Amino acid sequence: MTTAVKKISKHGNSAAVTLSPADLQHLAAGLGDCVAIEHRENGVFITAYDDDFARKVEAIDRSRRKYRNAYRELAK
Repeated sequence: MTTAVKKISKHGNSAAVTLSPADLQHLAAGLGDCVAIEHRENGVFITAYDDDFARKVEAIDRSRRKYRNAYRELAK
């Protein structure tokens, strides 16, 4: 694992950090792609965002709420 130090710059009313082509390749993302930002106790975690995967996870979550008792029985 390598560590790169990046400078935060102003971009309009927001702050921005630039990513090198190697960073984008490692992230499996490119210009125009979306990223997911997760706030953790020790910092911020950035991953490539996959809309199809996110929809599948949301469908599973809805199913688990709706069929909670059935999932409990299956887990026995």
